[in-house]
Formats: sequence, C-alpha cells, structure tokens
Amino acid sequence: MARKTRAQLAEEREARQAIFELETRSMYPTKLMNILERATALGHELTVKDSLFYVTDFGFKDVYVLPLEYTLEGQNSLEQLTCSVEGQEMARLEEERRSSLREAALNKLTKEERELLGV
Repeated sequence: MARKTRAQLAEEREARQAIFELETRSMYPTKLMNILERATALGHELTVKDSLFYVTDFGFKDVYVLPLEYTLEGQNSLEQLTCSVEGQEMARLEEERRSSLREAALNKLTKEERELLGV
C-alpha cells in the first residue's frame, strides 16, 4: 500500500473538517432549543432581544449570548452553557441522592434514637 502525500492528507483533513462543520451547523438549532429548555428548568433567566437569546445564570453571574442561526461564537457560547448546565444538573442529582440517603437512614432509626438525636 502506497503512502499518501501531504496534499492528499491535507485534502482528507479538510474534507473531514467540512463534514464536521456541516454536522455542527445542522445540529445547532436542536441543541440550542434543548439547552434553553434545560437552563430555564434550572432557573436561568431567558431574554430574547434583537434575534439573540440571552441566558443569565445568577448563581455564577454569567450571561450567555446565543444567536438563533449558527455562528462560531454562538457555538462556543452553546458549549459553555451546556457545560455549566450539565454541572448544575449533576450537582442537583448528587444533592437529591444525599437527601434520599439521609432520609432512608433517618427512617431506620427508632423513636428513642430520633429523640436522642433531636430529629
């Protein structure tokens, strides 16, 4: 099997990059709507102005600006917001897990043990 030339490798790399960008562009509106729904469920404020979505995360005092149509800056903001939302969702799940474990442990206590603990 013959080795590929630099030009062939560059052409293949450009083709892969073009396919990746096309896929990213086509998935942007769907990912945008999904993350807007998840962010608002977490209590982020959503404002629409001049065809841009402004998502405010008061917990971290961040504002994400997301256009409806794909742009590189919009994609970067979408990825940052996604990371932030996923982190907050994981933290919420962990808090719920700890709460349920605590409640299960408290349910195992006898009435006397609860009185001694002041619960």
